[in-house]
Amino acid sequence: MPKIHTDDDAVWKVWNWCIDAFGRCGQTLKFPDNTNPIKTYQWRYTARLVRKLEEWEFDDQASVIFIRYAVEYARDKRLLRKGLSAFFQNNILDICYDRIDSECEEIDKRLALLRKNHSFLLAHTDGKLFINVLLSRSAPDTYYNIVEWFERHRISTIYMALSRSCTVALSRLSKTSPEQRSLLPKSSELFCIMNELTNNVAFRRQALLILGNDWREL
Repeated sequence: MPKIHTDDDAVWKVWNWCIDAFGRCGQTLKFPDNTNPIKTYQWRYTARLVRKLEEWEFDDQASVIFIRYAVEYARDKRLLRKGLSAFFQNNILDICYDRIDSECEEIDKRLALLRKNHSFLLAHTDGKLFINVLLSRSAPDTYYNIVEWFERHRISTIYMALSRSCTVALSRLSKTSPEQRSLLPKSSELFCIMNELTNNVAFRRQALLILGNDWREL
């Protein structure tokens, strides 16, 4: 069997990620007993996977996510028993690459929206506390800023879900002005959005940088 020239440490690292991903799907991944791993087909498939990850310039985090996607896809196609050879059947790697590429584009869009909303709020606080500005209004018979800005698409549902100040403002509105609170997304909806977004490590890291001290902790 011709050797694929790939750094052994990189192969071991990716192999361990694959073991974890297969284990999450209830499948044990291991080298054949009493055999030098480097001389096995599993090693060869792992080395090919390493080359693909390097070709796509994935960092460790993206590689782990990609491998989990690929294993889940192979599971859905009932191919896990084939081990890593499943990755190289039916264009599985290309299908999963398209999936993660699409998700990265969606993450970028959400981050851009979050950044735009935060910049808007910063421009209207003039050094004041976010919570005070959100619960201010131009006249007693008008909407609070948080309601007006949401209806004008200046503050998005995503921003409300992740902003600590918005969370506090919504809580206070539910007590002082329930009729205006009813015009905004429900707390259950915001919690589900927050939970979904913060489970994505890449999104969470960038969102934290954008919101800073206004990040809503779980």
